[in-house]
Amino acid sequence: PKALFLDYDGTLREFEARPELAVPTDEIMALLRALNDRVDLEPHIISGRDTGFLEEHFGGLERFTLIAEHGFKILPPSSQGVDRTWRLGEDQDDSTVDHDSWKAIMRTEIMRLVDANPRSHMEEKYFSLVWHFREIDDE
Repeated sequence: PKALFLDYDGTLREFEARPELAVPTDEIMALLRALNDRVDLEPHIISGRDTGFLEEHFGGLERFTLIAEHGFKILPPSSQGVDRTWRLGEDQDDSTVDHDSWKAIMRTEIMRLVDANPRSHMEEKYFSLVWHFREIDDE
């Protein structure tokens, strides 16, 4: 089989001002279901989205590998006969990282940016903090 890697935001689905608005359309889901049915492909969706979003929208595509937070979490296809649970990406060792301490520092800095730019917002994921500024007027 051939591997097929699909990026979600900005590729499969156009960007929206707020990420939560960029859900898959019926047309996108029909395309993905058709790809899911092809035995000559090993389809993957790669995204900066968190595991909850990918599982909610694409978890029913059992032949797809879902890759969340740009590779930090991976959900293998159920067609491989393995337990379909989220795993850390290659070379990721979560046991040695204190996410709370670095996030506390960065959250304060990002919130300063949000306060200074009212049309921006912060999104928190398990492995990252994201400052969204797409709605800010160009200056």
